[in-house]
This record gives sequence, structure tokens and C-alpha cells, in this order.
Amino acid sequence: MKSKKEFLTFLSVFFFLLSASAQNDRAKWPLKTSVEKNTTEAEMVIRVGDIDNFGFNFEEGYNPFSGELTDPHAYPWETDPADPDGTDRIMVVSGFSYDQSASTDGYTQSTLPPENTVKPFVFRFSTEGTKVNAASLQLFVDDFQAPVFETKFTATVNGTRFPELEKLLNSLNQTGPVGKLITVNFPPGMLEAVKSGKLSILIDDAVTGAGDGYAIDFARILINPKASGNRRISGKVSDKSNGKPLGGATVTSSGIVKAITTAEGTYTLTGVPGGFNYVTASKTGYASSTATVEVSDSKPGVLNFQLVAGAGPVEIDTDEATPQVVYDKVDDWKKKRVVMKNTPDAELMVRVGDVDNTNSGFAPGYNPFSGELTEWNEYPWEVDKTDPDPTDRIMVPSAYQYGSEIWIDGYTESTLRPDNIPKPVTLMFQPDGITISSAIIQVFVNDIQSVSSESRFTAKIDGAVSTGLSRLIGETDMTGPVGKMVSYRLTPDEVKKLKDGKVEILTDDATTGIGDGFAIDFVRLLINPKPHVKASK
Repeated sequence: MKSKKEFLTFLSVFFFLLSASAQNDRAKWPLKTSVEKNTTEAEMVIRVGDIDNFGFNFEEGYNPFSGELTDPHAYPWETDPADPDGTDRIMVVSGFSYDQSASTDGYTQSTLPPENTVKPFVFRFSTEGTKVNAASLQLFVDDFQAPVFETKFTATVNGTRFPELEKLLNSLNQTGPVGKLITVNFPPGMLEAVKSGKLSILIDDAVTGAGDGYAIDFARILINPKASGNRRISGKVSDKSNGKPLGGATVTSSGIVKAITTAEGTYTLTGVPGGFNYVTASKTGYASSTATVEVSDSKPGVLNFQLVAGAGPVEIDTDEATPQVVYDKVDDWKKKRVVMKNTPDAELMVRVGDVDNTNSGFAPGYNPFSGELTEWNEYPWEVDKTDPDPTDRIMVPSAYQYGSEIWIDGYTESTLRPDNIPKPVTLMFQPDGITISSAIIQVFVNDIQSVSSESRFTAKIDGAVSTGLSRLIGETDMTGPVGKMVSYRLTPDEVKKLKDGKVEILTDDATTGIGDGFAIDFVRLLINPKPHVKASK
């Protein structure tokens, strides 16, 4: 009996301490920012914004980390100037104009700029003493309705696109002033930004013109997150071609919880965050598949996957594979200038400009050397002064004059002289020991709309007009801020200009006066290219 009493006493103390801990956590909710270490959720938890449902507070018994929807609340509300930017206020996407006739939601109708201008929320913290292995972002989002208004939200972290977050936001249909938690894992390429301790996250739609207002109550970063709670996701992974279960497949949720499928292909993830979760299923020899599922305290998630054999990114034996997918070393993409001999693509490869989609980053799985179009990027962007001329900056043809009543695009409207004057790109290298017999120029161009705008771009190589390259650019019609690779094989006379190890290329329209702004992410010169490298048709 004594043993039973001791056990009951232990339980009562345990639940008292657990309750006290929860109350202490709740006591911190009014803080505008907070940084906590070694919590039950993660090694570090950084929060921006108080937890108060936009000043309306939560209904009794509601847990904002449960993944459940709140009750609808009134709007607009009086903003607190002390709240961090990007939190506790209605924001209307920058692409919307109040003088247009597009459909709008209540948030857009009830507010006006500049009070509802989109602003980033900024995290500042120190990771000293913490090794960042993984990190997740949690947002308490309100009134996102992309499927209704056909909004195309973009999300950037320190100016770099965050495609996983974009897909999640664009799938939300909250259909009113209600809030809930969403969770998304930072991809490995963004962990350096997390390590830096300063992240500026901006959510906007600058292109569609949709009148879709939204709000964020608070945002959290979980560094080295842990599984917590009893929320779970379960399902089955199978081969799409024959429906057979796939045992040994890996299933992960938001980078926090992982499971291996059984021989029957079933899995269960326990301890997942509340709200919308990104779940990925993968297995060697199959294309990985990612989907979202909603999880709450009262509603477990169910998600089945059908994987396609032999598709998507698979490990390639570089000793045997034909190098026709990746034409450059990914590890070198951040370098502003690269000269490499005896690459898989050419006897000599010279690149000017980093490979980063004009500072926006590429969508997962996108190959910048494929010739395919990128997704839309935000503009204007902040120019990195260390980028070589003229890469990663908007340029407007020299013949265009501001104030003239003539066709202009968004790039032209959003930038000014002299920052957007076209400049040449200069490629330099040492040709010693190389007999130059042929060469291909590859230019990753962005937003050139020659056909739509009737602009007449010319490309000059060392001051002389290159008819072939001019024709190739002149036939490009991108109809928006998207990028793609164009490749041009130099003529014998143009090849001769390479013998001194320096060549200058200038793209411009100096005649029509049309305001067709454009950008160049990077330029590559392939000297004596391998047979698999083809010029654009």
C-alpha cells in the first residue's frame, strides 16, 4: 500500500509540474520576441510576434500549437505599433492595385496602403554553442485563400526563394478570418542562413494582381527540432506501376519525424507538429514524392504515396554516365567567376556570374542547363554589388527614355537610371596549351519579351554585332519574370576573337525605345565543347 501511495504522490507531483510548465510557457506568450534553449520541442526555439490571435485572444481551451482552426474573429483590428513588422496586422499583396476591378477579400476591402503594405518578419538570435543540424519554420497563418483568388504567393528567406513554403501557402484555403499553425522544414541550403542568426522572411504576390489579404500572428524557428506530443500521420507507400507495397521506404515529416515502411508498405509518424505538414516518401530507384497533410490534436493525418520507378533524381555513376544533365559543378554555383579545364562539358569552361536565378534560387529539382523555364521570380531584387557586371541585375534598353508614352514592362517600371543601364559581360581566361577550334556561349536570360514588346535586341561580341546570337535572343518571348538558358555556337570568325583569352558580350536594344527590361543570371563560354552540349535551335 505504501508503494501505491508513493506512486500516486509521484503522479500528482509530475502532473502538477507539467501543468506549471505549461502555465509558465503560456505566461511568455505576451512577449513580442523570445529565445529559448533546450525545450521539449527543440534545442532552440526563436519566436517573433506575441501569441494572442491578433489581439482577440484564443477561445477557452484552444491550443495554438494543436493545428486546429480558430473561431472566426472580427476585422479589421487596431494594430499595436510595438508588434514586430510582419505580425499582427493585415497585409495585402503588392501586386494588387486599388484602382483595378479584381475580386478582393474582406481584408483587402477593409484596409488601405501604406498600413497594409507587405513587410517581412525578421529573426535575430545567436547560435553560438549550438550546432545547427536541422531547422523548421512555424507560422500561425490567417486568411490565406490562394485557391479562391488564384494568388501565387512567393516566400523568400534573405532574398532566396523558399519553394517548400510557397507550395504550402498556395495550397491553403482558410476561407475567412481564421488562423492555424503550419510547419515547414528549412532545406539544407538554407541552414547557413539559420546559422547566421538573422533571417528576413517575406511573403508576397507581386504579379497576379489578386486582392488576397492575409495576416500572421507569430512565427517560430525550431533549431534541431524534436518529436513531441501524440499527433501522428500514417499511410502506405506503393509502386505506382503495379500497386505493390514498398517496404524499406523512408517517410519524413517536416524534417522532424522519420519512419521506415514495413514489408506491407505501411508507416506511422508519431510526434509531428500540429497544422499543415510536409511529408516526403523516398526509396532508392524511385522518384521521391512530397505532399501536405493537415494534422491536429483531434485529427490524425492519413497520407498514401505511389512512387514512380526510375524517375527523378537518382544516384549516377559518374565514371559511366553521359554528362548531359548537370553541366557544371553545383558546389561552384556560388562562385562569381569560374575557369575550369577538362570538364565533362568542354576542354575549358569559363563562367561569369553565380548560378542562382538572379538571387531568387531555383525550385527543387530544376536544372538551369535544361533549357526549361524557371518559375516566376520576385522583382525588383536587392543587387549584390559583388556580382560581376552585368549579372543579377535588371537592365533596361539604352534607347528607352523614362516619361515616354511607349510600352514598358515591370522591370522597367520598378527600376531607374543609371542603375539599370545595360553593361557588357567580360569573360577572361588563359588559352595557353589549347587549340581553340569551336565554342558555345550560354546565357541564362530572364524576362526578355522581344516578340510581345517588339523590341529589337542585338548582341555584340567584342563590339561587332553577332547575327546568330542576336537572332536567338530576338526570338525569345518569356512574357514575365522567368529565366531559361539559351546556347549559341560561335561562327569561325567569332571563335578567332577568343585567341587572346578575353571576350566582351553586350546585349541591348539601342533603336526602338521600347521599355523591355531584362536580366542575365550568368554567362558561360565552353571552348571545344563535348558532343553532348548542343546549341539552341
